[in-house]
Amino acid sequence: MNCDIRELFLNVNWLEWAKVTFDLIKGVAWPFALLLITWIFRKELRDRIKDIVSLGPGGAVLQAPSQSSQAKPPTGLTTAAHPLATVQALIAKIDGQLADIPEDERISKLVAALAEAQIERDFENVFGLIFGSQITALRRLKEAGSVSLEEAKNFYESEIRPQFQEAFSQLSYEQWSEFLFNYQLIFSVESNRLTLTDRGRDFLAFVDLRKQGVSKGL
Repeated sequence: MNCDIRELFLNVNWLEWAKVTFDLIKGVAWPFALLLITWIFRKELRDRIKDIVSLGPGGAVLQAPSQSSQAKPPTGLTTAAHPLATVQALIAKIDGQLADIPEDERISKLVAALAEAQIERDFENVFGLIFGSQITALRRLKEAGSVSLEEAKNFYESEIRPQFQEAFSQLSYEQWSEFLFNYQLIFSVESNRLTLTDRGRDFLAFVDLRKQGVSKGL
């Protein structure tokens, strides 16, 4: 019995068996490796399935991701901390808006927006302090271009003071107009003539744009 088994093993072509076994392993290895890779990268593959244009013997053809789907580069604003939640929310909003602006234009736009915000804050302060009659005087001066000092005093005495006799009875023209000079809304030119400054013109534009329907007393 033992001799028969030994003769059987001796008569077997081990080289052929090895070749068959190797071919079998080789045939199974590639599908197994493909399944393994598919499982490892299952999330990435799932995200790109929608981008498949066609499938064929040569493989899959994918469309390029659209620009809108690409992550926008951070601008760095969101890293700025602020104790007020409303300011922090506005920073995040501005950060998103800046992401759509070319990087080389961001600084100039930010500086322009900051300058405009500071001017508007300053004009808000002026508007809170100025008399309504002084705004009327600025409008008259804008229409005229310039007036003499005598004309300005006559305007105050004949049109402004009578309307607010009780409040302005002890207020001279010099006292009434001092605010306009101090806040650089008007200035004197040669020959004692008055005209608006650029600041005065811009203030009137601010009033027309931001304060429509808001009435000022006196």
